[in-house]
Formats: sequence, C-alpha cells, structure tokens
Amino acid sequence: MSRASVVGACAAAAGGALAVGLLKRQFATATRKTAGEWLRDRVRVVPHSVLGTQLKTGGVKVVAPAPEAREVIVDPAGLPYVSGQRPPGAAGAASASIYKFLGLAAAPAFPDAVVAAIARAGDAKLHAYGERKCVHVVGPDFREVRVDAAGARTTLAGAYANVLREVADAGAAVARLLPVSGGVFSGHWALDMHHLTFAALALAYDGLDAATRAKLDGVDVLMCIFVEAEHAQYSRALAWRAAA
Repeated sequence: MSRASVVGACAAAAGGALAVGLLKRQFATATRKTAGEWLRDRVRVVPHSVLGTQLKTGGVKVVAPAPEAREVIVDPAGLPYVSGQRPPGAAGAASASIYKFLGLAAAPAFPDAVVAAIARAGDAKLHAYGERKCVHVVGPDFREVRVDAAGARTTLAGAYANVLREVADAGAAVARLLPVSGGVFSGHWALDMHHLTFAALALAYDGLDAATRAKLDGVDVLMCIFVEAEHAQYSRALAWRAAA
C-alpha cells in the first residue's frame, strides 16, 4: 500500500471514530432524562413524615408504615448537634423523632463519619444505623440567609444535590425526603416553600453527573409532608414543576 493510501485510510478511520463519538454524545443528550421527567416518573408527594406520622387536627397520628430496611430517610439536622456542641437527644422537631428511631437519642454525639463530613450548611452524609439508613443534611437557615428567589433556589439546590448523591449511594429502593429548610428555617420563604422545594430539587437533579442520575432512576423518591394541611399545596407544586 502506498504512503498516500495509508494516510487516506488513517484519515478515514479517524473521521469514522469522530463521527461515532459525535453520534454517541448526541444519543446521550437525546436520551438524558430532564428534571421534569424525573420529577414526574420518580418523585411522589406523600401525606406523612419520613417515619410515617402525620400532624392532623387533634394531634399526631401514625398513618403509614415505618421505614423498612430497603428505604433510606433524610434528617434535617442542625449544625450545632452534628458538630458536637449539643447532643443529638437535645434536638427538637422532626429530628427528635428521627433520632429516637435511629437509636441516637441517648448518644453523646453523632458518629465520627457524620461529624467529619458535615461542616457547613448544605453538607450531607449517609450513615447506616444497623439496617436503618439515614442521610443527615444541614439545610440553609433562611432566617439568616437573605437572598433573592434565584439565590434561595441555588442555595437550597446545593443541599438537595448532596442529599441526592448520598441517596444514590445508599442502594435503597425508596428514599423518604422532606422539605429541607422547611418549618422555622424557611424564614421569609415560608409561604413559597412548596414551590421553592421542587424548583431547588429540579435544579439539583440537573447538576448531577450521569452515573448518579442513572442510580436515581432505580429509586422511588417520596417527598414526605408531615402537616396534613400542607399536602395539597406540595402536590400541586410538584405537578407544576414536573410539567414545566
């Protein structure tokens, strides 16, 4: 084969490889699930807490089964507790019940791996307490973080992205989430937290790498709403964001 023929063959091979690579990238882009599709297909709003309880008129009732070994739950941890300034048993609100469930209520501190991984708002860490798996996350405190709507969405999305990465690594079939930075931590976003929650969750999903998104495709994500009166507005907010 002449030198010109060899050069031509190499060029053709290189061109073919380039074309194949381009087609692969185009296919990956075309088949990549959008945040709206993921919200529609994998996320559901349920009328109970991550532990299966609900605040109804007349008090707190058990309305759903407690988490099973195939599930992972999310804990809206407070930085003073994770950092060791206060023991887990001193926490209140949702975390108080979660720590009883995990066997942390009487512990002097969180496990070392959790303490080492969580240093600031937005950090999250998965830990297994026997068969019970939990992702601890410190959400932004919007009573102190004063940002506009875009800033609130971006800040909250950072926390949700870390939660989703930990959930993806948990190997669980079901993830029970809750509105991070909800309740007293919502600050002046309290009336908009249902829309902000799913806007941030969508933004978080969009920023994940392909491998993490692939793992999440096998996880049913439940957004757990403890207060009965708030369930409908979170359901509507999810439907709106999934269709956007």
